[in-house]
Amino acid sequence: MRRLFPLLALLLLLAVYLVMDGRNYMAGGAFCIAVMTKFFPAYAIFLLVAYLYNRDRTAFIRSLSQAVIGAFVMLGLILLPDIIQGNVDVAFGFLTNRIGSVSDSADSFVDTLSSGGYTVVMLLQPLVFAIQFYLAYRMAKYDGCDRDGRFLKLMALSTLAVFLWTPTPVYLLVPLPFLMVLAVVYERRYLRPLMFLIVSATVYELVILNVSTLLQLDVYYGLVSSEYIISVAEWFNDMFFMEFSNFMALSILAGFFLTIAIYLILFIFFKDEYESRRASHA
Repeated sequence: MRRLFPLLALLLLLAVYLVMDGRNYMAGGAFCIAVMTKFFPAYAIFLLVAYLYNRDRTAFIRSLSQAVIGAFVMLGLILLPDIIQGNVDVAFGFLTNRIGSVSDSADSFVDTLSSGGYTVVMLLQPLVFAIQFYLAYRMAKYDGCDRDGRFLKLMALSTLAVFLWTPTPVYLLVPLPFLMVLAVVYERRYLRPLMFLIVSATVYELVILNVSTLLQLDVYYGLVSSEYIISVAEWFNDMFFMEFSNFMALSILAGFFLTIAIYLILFIFFKDEYESRRASHA
């Protein structure tokens, strides 16, 4: 599953590039592949539609129709083998299996975080959709001279807002390219929060992977010894406080800092929006 997220980020980047370049059929097809890979990019559809509307309101219906046709053609191609075999429902297993997994019992601490996290994700959906609608509204009403720049900024925040709760940091590979564009090209004040996000996500990922990273360093490169790996594994299992092991404590701490980094970036944006609107009405 983890290997899908770099591909997912590239597909969403491709869809954004194609829609900015006016190749709506291909943009719809790329977006369809991204959504069929993982459902997360579907949240960006509101912002994409708003961009098409803002770019050329007179040709909006035509542009949107082209993107929809491209998406459905690609969907047909993806489902063609399943249609021939009569197993179309299997193609949507990434949705039905995910919903079913919410009620499954957890066998480990990481599973507990993940299964409980899905409940939190569902509770956060009204806030996620509210942010998506607001960003799309701001895009549709934008009347400045740098439409593409504004679109990329809002896309960074749109993709980040999907992960208000992040069960595993690998999910952040989806918004990371857009956040890098935002921080490096357009708004330098996002650079420090972005670095905080990257460091927190890296530490969290290393904690979740536990000793598996060390095992790879031992097997493929011989950089660490087996005795050292065993000692690290034993330290992870040692009790930190009451029934909390060192592994549990580090996971909670790393996840906390990662969540703070996500909300900090969103806070900076909405603070700027509030001050800008307040100044325009003064």
